[in-house]
Amino acid sequence: MNSKRVVVVEDSAPLAILVETLLKYEGYQVVGLAPTVRQGLKLVDDAEFDVAIIDANLKGDSAEPIAKRLSEIGIPYVVISGYLKEQIGPWVADKKIIRKPFLIEELIEEIENASSPDQPVAG
Repeated sequence: MNSKRVVVVEDSAPLAILVETLLKYEGYQVVGLAPTVRQGLKLVDDAEFDVAIIDANLKGDSAEPIAKRLSEIGIPYVVISGYLKEQIGPWVADKKIIRKPFLIEELIEEIENASSPDQPVAG
């Protein structure tokens, strides 16, 4: 069973809940959900977790500040979006974008690729 702790920053409540449910079914511990950049930054600062899933665009705002904070603290993250990489911006240049709609298997593969057991913990 997977014991990675995950935060999900996604502005679509139905999608966030679906991702949370499917990750829990796969054995991940979802420690928090956030729908906005502000709430996402607070979650990143307050929670203990191993990897993050962030939507590139949160209610019209770029998730770049969250990605920067995650990079600063050494926490890996996976970017999901309905947009093409070129439409998102240079902050995702070295990231694979999981395009919506996506298969949960694709998301899990990227979570595993992005993280490793010896990653530091935020919090």
